[in-house]
Amino acid sequence: MGRFQPGRTVPQEERDRNRLVMKRNIELGLIKPGTYWTPESIAKHRETMKNKNIGKLYNTASGYVFIKTAEGFERYHRYLMEQQLGRKLLPGEIVHHIDGKKSNNDISNLVLVSGGNSEHLRLHRHTPLPFAKTGQWSVHHDCCVICGKTDSPHNGRGVCGRCYLRLWKTEPERLQQLKASHPNTSPKQVNNRK
Repeated sequence: MGRFQPGRTVPQEERDRNRLVMKRNIELGLIKPGTYWTPESIAKHRETMKNKNIGKLYNTASGYVFIKTAEGFERYHRYLMEQQLGRKLLPGEIVHHIDGKKSNNDISNLVLVSGGNSEHLRLHRHTPLPFAKTGQWSVHHDCCVICGKTDSPHNGRGVCGRCYLRLWKTEPERLQQLKASHPNTSPKQVNNRK
């Protein structure tokens, strides 16, 4: 009893008893005043921590960059767009990274999307998906060998995801021929050929 246990709420009578014990220990000189947490010292500590590191940037595992403001933590790209516009963003407004890199928060790489999430998803859908850093649609192909387009991501063997799905559903024997004629090679194997 009296020790911290997660999820346990301390009854009022136990809190009162602890306060009396603390007060008696101070009077006896066993502990010094201010060496324990009072409601006032907790509030002062929270205020100090709230104002600490304002403006500091934090990288997250998800790839986004956050900035600490007086209100708390905020996504840096949204913060930059608010500074650029001179106002807070509206609930339906989304800030889109043009190059798709969440950590590239240069203002020239950010665009404000007002149509909500559906408009934002449309931007992602119509953005060509480059292979790694080369700017190609895939390692061996500039476009899909069936439809000749690059607006759908490369699925493998020179075929986009849309055509691969169509072949899988309607022409499985043609898909098997395609697999045999275009062996699946990993980037490591491609690098070893050079």
